[in-house]
Amino acid sequence: MWLINIEYMKLEELTPPDSPAYAISSYTWEDDEVTFQEYRNVDIDKHGCLKIQKAYQLAQSKGDKYVWVDT
Repeated sequence: MWLINIEYMKLEELTPPDSPAYAISSYTWEDDEVTFQEYRNVDIDKHGCLKIQKAYQLAQSKGDKYVWVDT
């Protein structure tokens, strides 16, 4: 499974049973969303990036180190 490491804002492929606890972010898709392939490019500038950043902030405030986003 692919999770985003909040500290580094990078995708990591983790396999159970080694998967850590993580937050889940699911949202309504709109125009200008980020695809899985695009997320690998650190220079993306799309509206959907804001949703992912907000998911980081929420997960971090709850003490999570990883987040899963439905993108």
